Amino acid sequence: MVFFIILFLAILPYLSLYLIRKYNERRQKIERIPLTKEEYKRWIEELRQQLVEEAKEESRCPLCGSKVSEDDLVCPYCGCYLDETSYDVESDLQDEEEEK
Repeated sequence: MVFFIILFLAILPYLSLYLIRKYNERRQKIERIPLTKEEYKRWIEELRQQLVEEAKEESRCPLCGSKVSEDDLVCPYCGCYLDETSYDVESDLQDEEEEK
């Protein structure tokens, strides 16, 4: 009985490597399914739409990617201005000219 346990423990690393290799080969075959040009374009468009929808659902800092509140004007993590109007140089210059 002890002999079989020792034999099993000796074979176990090789068996696990074999199973992992077979799993990776199978996964690579699935990933290599060729797509037509139209299918590829449709797939890219779907991914782009998913990213846009996710971006709409969560407000994130454009610089560091941290979640921020919609009320924040500045990212609390990196200090990046979140509102486009807050760093619009042209409007700042116009405001200064109007004040003069």
